[in-house]
Amino acid sequence: MLSLLKSGVLAAFIGLLFMPFAHAAETSLIYISARNCGYCRVYEASLEDQVKLVAKKHHTTYRTVSVASFANISDEQDYPPDLKWIAKTANLQDLTPTFLLISGQKIVKRALGTGQLAAYIMPLLE
Repeated sequence: MLSLLKSGVLAAFIGLLFMPFAHAAETSLIYISARNCGYCRVYEASLEDQVKLVAKKHHTTYRTVSVASFANISDEQDYPPDLKWIAKTANLQDLTPTFLLISGQKIVKRALGTGQLAAYIMPLLE
């Protein structure tokens, strides 16, 4: 009985070692919007619902961070507590809309504008 238990624990441990990376940490698509960004309003009116559906279909959390101005998208006060690390460490360009595909606390891919979103991030979700 003890050897059966040991082999079960060993099998579970080996299974964890070979678990795909995407399952090891939550994957999120972060949309950084500025309240003074006209391009953000166009994205929100025309594409955001479609992007949210694709993210949901692929078990990716979609979150929005709304900053005061596209002139400073790294202001920590605009970020929720669990995403403040982005403002501190991501070396963001002051451009919106900005999209970040993250896994845990690692940026997998970043995109500036909807063209880069379509080219660089959406293929990773499909």
